[in-house]
Order: sequence, then C-alpha cells, then structure tokens
Amino acid sequence: MVTIDNSVQIIGYSAFFVPDGLQSALTKVTIGNSVQIIGGDAFSGTALTLTEVVIPNSVQTIYDRAFYGCTALREVFIPNSVTHIWGNAFEASIRLIIQACPAEGRTSRNKVIIQQSPQ
Repeated sequence: MVTIDNSVQIIGYSAFFVPDGLQSALTKVTIGNSVQIIGGDAFSGTALTLTEVVIPNSVQTIYDRAFYGCTALREVFIPNSVTHIWGNAFEASIRLIIQACPAEGRTSRNKVIIQQSPQ
C-alpha cells in the first residue's frame, strides 16, 4: 500500500511505472488531498496487483494512460473535482467500473462500465 503525502501536488509521468517483465507489489494507492494532477502512465505496469485507488476531491486532471492496463483494478471513484480525463486514461483496464461521484460519502451509484475487446 502507498499513501501519497498531502504535500504532493502532482503525481508525475510514469511515477509508479513498472516495465514489462517485472512485477509490482503495489496493491492500493491513497492519494493525498493536495494532488491536483495524475500524470500520464503514472500507474502503468501495475496491471496484476493494483486493486484499489482512492482519488480525492483535489484532483482536477487525469492524464493519458494514467492507469493503463490495470487489469486487477475493479472500481475507481471519480470525484466532482475532476474536470479533464485525457483519452485512454483507463485503457486496457478490463472489467473496470468507474463511478463518477464524490470520493467522500459516495452517494451516487451511477456506473459506467468500460468494456474492452477480448485480448
């Protein structure tokens, strides 16, 4: 489990990227309340291990391929603060359910299911 400190404002490009052939041990990420941007490919390569991400109300932008290929990831709660999600932010994240609602309280149950073509 990784908790990103409240002093961090940007999760940079490929911050937690794991190259092909290596295995990540990252299973859960809690993002601090000051993070505004999740960079491109930030969590790419955590495909088999990352199961949970908590995105706070401070996040405004999620860049391209931020969660590329996160096949173990099942749900992501997108808070109302997010105004830009770049194309392919969740590409190849098979069976992922995205819930667009406030991370705190999680009162909305509207779900968007992203279906991918069989590999």
